[in-house]
Amino acid sequence: MRLLTLLAVIFTAVQASGNYYFLSTTDCEKITDKNSCSKASCSWCTSGAVGASCMTNEDAAALPSSVFTCTAGKKLSAGLGGVSCEVVTSESKCMTSSQGSEKCAWCTSGAVGASCMTQSDAQGLPSSVFQCQYQSALEEAKGLSAGLMLANEPTVGVSGATIGVDVSSVISSSAASCLKNGYGAEVIPRGYHSSGSIDTNMCTSLKSAQAAGIAKRSTYIFPCPTCSKSAQTQMNELVSSIKSCGSAFSGKIWLDIEGTQYWSSSLSTNQAFYKGLVDACKSSGYPCGVYTSASQWNAIFGSSFVYGNNLPLWYPHYESTPNPSFSDFKSFGGWTAPYGKQYAANTVVCSVGVDLNYMPYA
Repeated sequence: MRLLTLLAVIFTAVQASGNYYFLSTTDCEKITDKNSCSKASCSWCTSGAVGASCMTNEDAAALPSSVFTCTAGKKLSAGLGGVSCEVVTSESKCMTSSQGSEKCAWCTSGAVGASCMTQSDAQGLPSSVFQCQYQSALEEAKGLSAGLMLANEPTVGVSGATIGVDVSSVISSSAASCLKNGYGAEVIPRGYHSSGSIDTNMCTSLKSAQAAGIAKRSTYIFPCPTCSKSAQTQMNELVSSIKSCGSAFSGKIWLDIEGTQYWSSSLSTNQAFYKGLVDACKSSGYPCGVYTSASQWNAIFGSSFVYGNNLPLWYPHYESTPNPSFSDFKSFGGWTAPYGKQYAANTVVCSVGVDLNYMPYA
């Protein structure tokens, strides 16, 4: 599969505009002219900094569009029985197709445009670069997720007292008891869907964490900036839900700011909604924080925009070797120091899918 190929190649992490992308030595990279690159079903990418080169469509898709401009060649059939997701060229057909027993997903990238792929491959792509639509259980974005898919990710020698998790599914009592030993710095279940509705699993997860003895129990709101509901209304709904959880909630409301496809194309419109969300959170009586990255912040609001930077910042950044530290942090949006870092996504621990977070101040 595409994901396994990406993970299996020898790669070099290069930092560009706050993101990492991964380059591999392939037949595509041996091609030196654009026409041959296109005929070989590879991508021709240009950059003012490093010139032009040929590479696989997968590698090109992971490049930051602010730095590279890529043109993808025509994709060929994967040669598998039945429909191959990769040869589907329309979104409507992609969203009703399957490859074997696995459904297809439609993913877009500023660098190489849109393409169809299997859902498992789509899940392994960085959300800071790719925006994907899914057909079924994965259809709604869970928020707070991006980067490489890592199974049973270790805490890399860092004290379990500083490692926490965020989840978009329910946490059972047994899973919470397990998470407390090594991953209990802060538990953050989703509290609000990107579709503009409450996540009814939040209270169950918070109560499970409370019963397990996890002290810091927060939640995050994945807002719906383009819904008819105002930022204030969405926050009011979340706060009402939090109150229904009683003492199970003991942490922060995290504002999940990511995914340009969920926001307006107008920076000023986005800024106004975000200001309303921050103000509504501050007036809720609960502590608040912001989850975002430099690339998402700049794309949604503009690089010069500053607001809410007096709130704690929790940012995502993934490296080939998981790095639960702030050694990579660079200031943006008015923040000069972070509160937490999401350093591994789509990880399975204690039989539950989570993202791992370095939370030394929790």
